[in-house]
Amino acid sequence: MGRMPILAGQAGNGRNAGCGSRGFCPVDRPLPVFYMVDYSVMGLLVDRLDDALRSLNDEGFSIIEEPWGSEVVVESPARTGEIVRLLEERGIACEMADVVGGMYQG
Repeated sequence: MGRMPILAGQAGNGRNAGCGSRGFCPVDRPLPVFYMVDYSVMGLLVDRLDDALRSLNDEGFSIIEEPWGSEVVVESPARTGEIVRLLEERGIACEMADVVGGMYQG
């Protein structure tokens, strides 16, 4: 079981608008143990965050609110496809992306 960030995509560059109240803030997210290389976090960028979170919750997906943003619990890789299909069926644009956008520990 894992968790995947879900956040609003920002018009223009496909990235989150930043560390606002509903945004993903990678600075606040703990780094993995023994982290020593380029760091990325795959997540879902959606055009209607509140609708996406509500839809996923209504369909039984657990949503966890962390200080760095919302995350959806994903029990297996196959569930990721189900999440994308569900959101598309509800008219919510969704794409997988690296939501950190580059972080390097040198």
